[in-house]
Amino acid sequence: MDGIQAIDVTPTKFNATNTGCVLCGFEEKDSRRRTKLNGKVSDLRNRICGVLDIPLSSINVDSYICSDRCFRSLKRFEKLQEDTKTLHRTLKENFVRNNRLKRGVPSDSAISPSIAAPTKSLCHGGDQRRVKSAKSLSYEEILPKPNPEEVIHVPLTMVSPTLPSLDFVVVNNVKISSEGHCDGDICKVQAIVTYESGRKTGELPKDLHRLGKALARGSDFKTIAGAAMNCPGLKKAIEDYICSEVNDECKKLCSKKDASLLRSATKDSIFNFSWETAGKELADKAPFFHCLLLASANPKSLCQSRNTERYPGVCAAAAVLLKNRDKGMSLVPYVISTILKVGRTSKKVTFFQVAFLSPFYTQDLQALVRLNKLGITMSPKSINKALDLLGVDYDLPLQMWKENSTKFLEKSCLLARERRDLETRKEELDQLSAGGEDVVDGVMAVDASLSILQDEEKNLQDNRPCSFNIVLDNVDLKLLASDMTSSNQNKDLHWCNHNAYLDRVNPTHLLDNGPVADLHDVPNSTFLPSLTDQNSLLSDFTVLIGRVLVENLPAFEIFKDVVPLHIRHKFSDELQKKTETVNLGVIFKDENKGEDMIDIVRKLHGLVPVAEVDENEVFERIPVVGDQKTLESGVEAQFSVRNAYTKARRYYSGSSATDKTSLFALRNLVNWRDVVSDAQHNPTPCKRFVNLVLDANIIAAALRFFGMETTDDQPTKHSFNPELAVGLRVVHHHYFHRVVKEFIETYIVDGTLYENHFGNIQALQEWERAKTYEPVLPNGRYPCRFPGCESSFKHDGVHRMRHELSHDPPPTIPEEPVLVNTVPDPTDQNPKPKDDVFDYHCGLMNMSLLLRNFMDAIKEGDGERIVRCIKMFLLHFKVDGGGSTKYALEALYHLFQLFALLSPREVERMKWNRTVNNHGRPGCNVAMDLALEHDNHLLKDMIRGLGANVSEASVRRICMSFFIMKAFLENLDLEMSVKKVSGEHCKKSVKQDLKKVVQTLQEQNVFEKQATREAMFSFPDCPRDYLQLVDAKTLFSWINDHKRNVELAKRPR
Repeated sequence: MDGIQAIDVTPTKFNATNTGCVLCGFEEKDSRRRTKLNGKVSDLRNRICGVLDIPLSSINVDSYICSDRCFRSLKRFEKLQEDTKTLHRTLKENFVRNNRLKRGVPSDSAISPSIAAPTKSLCHGGDQRRVKSAKSLSYEEILPKPNPEEVIHVPLTMVSPTLPSLDFVVVNNVKISSEGHCDGDICKVQAIVTYESGRKTGELPKDLHRLGKALARGSDFKTIAGAAMNCPGLKKAIEDYICSEVNDECKKLCSKKDASLLRSATKDSIFNFSWETAGKELADKAPFFHCLLLASANPKSLCQSRNTERYPGVCAAAAVLLKNRDKGMSLVPYVISTILKVGRTSKKVTFFQVAFLSPFYTQDLQALVRLNKLGITMSPKSINKALDLLGVDYDLPLQMWKENSTKFLEKSCLLARERRDLETRKEELDQLSAGGEDVVDGVMAVDASLSILQDEEKNLQDNRPCSFNIVLDNVDLKLLASDMTSSNQNKDLHWCNHNAYLDRVNPTHLLDNGPVADLHDVPNSTFLPSLTDQNSLLSDFTVLIGRVLVENLPAFEIFKDVVPLHIRHKFSDELQKKTETVNLGVIFKDENKGEDMIDIVRKLHGLVPVAEVDENEVFERIPVVGDQKTLESGVEAQFSVRNAYTKARRYYSGSSATDKTSLFALRNLVNWRDVVSDAQHNPTPCKRFVNLVLDANIIAAALRFFGMETTDDQPTKHSFNPELAVGLRVVHHHYFHRVVKEFIETYIVDGTLYENHFGNIQALQEWERAKTYEPVLPNGRYPCRFPGCESSFKHDGVHRMRHELSHDPPPTIPEEPVLVNTVPDPTDQNPKPKDDVFDYHCGLMNMSLLLRNFMDAIKEGDGERIVRCIKMFLLHFKVDGGGSTKYALEALYHLFQLFALLSPREVERMKWNRTVNNHGRPGCNVAMDLALEHDNHLLKDMIRGLGANVSEASVRRICMSFFIMKAFLENLDLEMSVKKVSGEHCKKSVKQDLKKVVQTLQEQNVFEKQATREAMFSFPDCPRDYLQLVDAKTLFSWINDHKRNVELAKRPR
């Protein structure tokens, strides 16, 4: 430890933004080569802080160290420390054993402290390093003699000539027995004090003999202190003195003149509270009191060091004791009350508790009152006052965002008005110049002013503040009345909670002065998947499938370096940052009621930045995100996990148990009984099951594709060579992506089907373009297309067509294209051989991969990938029919906004600011409405914790302090090394179930196309890809109808 210097810095709390190793800073891309501080290695964070001698708060608990370098170095250093301690202990024991043989034993060896094992200071030259007594004593061994009495004077060297000298006299009169103990009163201790004027002698009482002899022998302070505490009277006096010192220190701590931080109970003091700061104040103002508590909590190190695990408890104990002394020392009780206030809400009261444990539940409600009497917490009223205090200016960040946007609007409008004035002035000067007047100087001045104004506008636009989104979600609670009366009934509460999220992507370079395009002029193919989208989708599938192969097939571990953990995009760095969030509280209105919904919209309108210029109001449009009930523009909720699983009914049927490889049969195989037909009511287990079956299908298909019998075999097909293991990374990348793409084309994506769809879409688009740009007369009538004919028609219909056909020859008229039929013809006499089982699992993999790609895009915040997935979802929703009509409409209108209705800046904001990151790490984004749902769960628990005291005032108090308490507890958890709960469900290993499913798929040869295989009972004529049922002509007509609805503002959807 001598080579390590302590880092003398003031510890501060922070959220680490560095993604590298906390020791060497190297950013390890492979998570399997990282050792997390909050992972399986116990107490790793404390071990690092102990080695580096730095405060615990200097290291983020969510960080990691690299396994190959720093973690091995740490273990090697700890091993050296342990070997050093062992060697030190061995040498010390040898020295003690040898020193006992060399030393002379005094006459009173039976009671003398000198026979004790030498202390560290005696054995290792501690008397030269440690400050000892001011007097240096010399000791000479005296053997007993037959003389009646002999007095030996032991002189003491004087430190200063002005001080008296003190001599101790040891009197012996009996011979020591051979056993090392004496009979009778054999020893006397005298103290001789020499002054300048003379000498005084006194005999020490028997209780002080041990102390006098310890001083005479020149013992260290530890031995002298032990001898002093061996005297009962002196011990009592020392204890009284200690109590007096502790009392004085506590009195100083509780003084109002130099107020302690434990006395302050303001919002800042509560939010910025730190155990380390409180302990530092205790050590500075009350060192004796502080050392006693440390020794009580950490007996091994006594008061020499701070144990990071016990230290918060020491400070809490001190604060509770001071609270009992002075009620004003209430900061820590407020902190403990806040912890209990949030923690208590996680206890849900079930019907069993209400019916059978009501007496105990009633007692539990009095917990805060009892703890308050003990001085541990504050009273319930004081806690409510503290929550009100924490909730002051709860929406201050939002007000600042709004104010910044308002100032930008005002400045922008003023510059626009100045530009209009200058342009008007320039036009006037041009008119004067045309009349012959000399206005050259005026024109030059106006041009210079316009140039300066243009620079100001550019600078203003480049520094435009970030905008924000508002997310709504309903809060539904049912409160049961314990004693039901006519006035006390069960309560069904339907409220609306809302949050504000600051944009992480701020597209200042894009214009915000009008829509991207006219919706009528945007081709319908823009809202549908294109060939480019399909190629990008295949690239995404390659990465997703590669992850499954690398994780489950040992032979493919050599390609681990070419399968990225995160699919990056142009804003990956911005979207891995933590999102700034403001909880705006509950609106006590029911969004299902029309009048209440209007009130909600009016309240939201008050959050919109607005600038008044020339008696006109200019607004900045703020996206409002929510589900369909909110009647607003946000559509994230429509593409959440649970909605996407409604498609599972295409492949899931409770009557398909006889089909051995159907989803229902596989569910029975692994006995996952929490998987139900209606996935919306239990989405989490359904999601896990779909992922399990997808991985099993990929593995089973890969085993057949690469010619493998088991997952541990080596591939025998598709040019797989073991020498690839030593090849270059570029060789790995080229081979792996080529072969996986071939795998996708074989089992997942039917390339011919998509080519036909793209051809149909292109043909329809060209035909509609030709019809759109047909000549129309100024009066709106359609002319005859025969050259020289002057006839016209009100409608482009049958009469126009008949008239044109009467000409000889008739004019050339664009005919409606003949589309390629992708739907199998049931009347075909010679249909192609079909294997329902093969098509079932290929289609299931296609749809499951699309869903996984969408969820992965949300995690990465990849807006472009999300839009591509929405285009594909639009086709699936349209094919699904009436069961998914509302989802198809939301997808279509969302695409309308992105490609036509919004301005370029709004399009970029909507595309890249649709997720929330609560952790500040890559791959940790969630949909906005889902993030609000997580907050709602905690909010509902806190409201239930109010019991019968639920009211608008109490709920508003909780909401106002909600995020403050969350941030406060996160800081405390970081300081106390509380392992952070990820919020995800605890995942059990599914490897055994995965093996069962893969084995079943292999036994049934599902990925070997067999024309003679028996058709599936519950899924006859299952299509290879459900998109083959898409009717392009009907799809175009549906899009055109809704285009007209938007243009005419007929209906919101």
